[in-house]
Amino acid sequence: MSKTIYYACKYAPLELFAGYGATFSALDPLAESFSCAERCAHANLCGYAKAVLEQVEQSGIRALVLDVDNTLTGDGSQQLDASVQAWLDTMRAAGISLTIVSNNTAKRVRPFAGRVGLAFVPLACKPLPVGLFVARHRLGVPRSAMAMVGDQIFTDRMAAGLYGIQCLYVLPRTPHDKNKVVRLKRKLEAPFVRKYYEKGGVTHE
Repeated sequence: MSKTIYYACKYAPLELFAGYGATFSALDPLAESFSCAERCAHANLCGYAKAVLEQVEQSGIRALVLDVDNTLTGDGSQQLDASVQAWLDTMRAAGISLTIVSNNTAKRVRPFAGRVGLAFVPLACKPLPVGLFVARHRLGVPRSAMAMVGDQIFTDRMAAGLYGIQCLYVLPRTPHDKNKVVRLKRKLEAPFVRKYYEKGGVTHE
């Protein structure tokens, strides 16, 4: 089976891909049409972002719960990249409700949440689904219409699984984690990520 990681964006973290021992190659995002993206997204939005938007619409997802550190921004960072802002604007324009659920403290999360104009649940205790429970009731959607977006298998992905919702797993925005526990979990995640690629999985970026 192929061990190649395919990517669609010139900003894809190729050094991170190489760290997993895989080769990588550019991929044209696949979507039957961009009808939703053409209605609500900026004309310059990249093809992959448009494809994600189409997938969210087709799956019936109406709300996304977002992690912060190494998902929306770097670990401990307050920087808001233009690409992230554009993605958030696109989701809003598509009618997708957004909120932040983070294991970090309110002191860390509040400034960033304020910048992006989102409500947040701090100290969420992921992988326990407590924070997701709070977020879902705030959003007022059924579980079938909500998905988690995050960069950690043993927090975000596991919390989503325990709560019975979908998870959109993303590669960390930077290879640097300040927390020692997170660095340990990255090592534990590596075999699962590697197995995904060995089964022919691809990475879209």
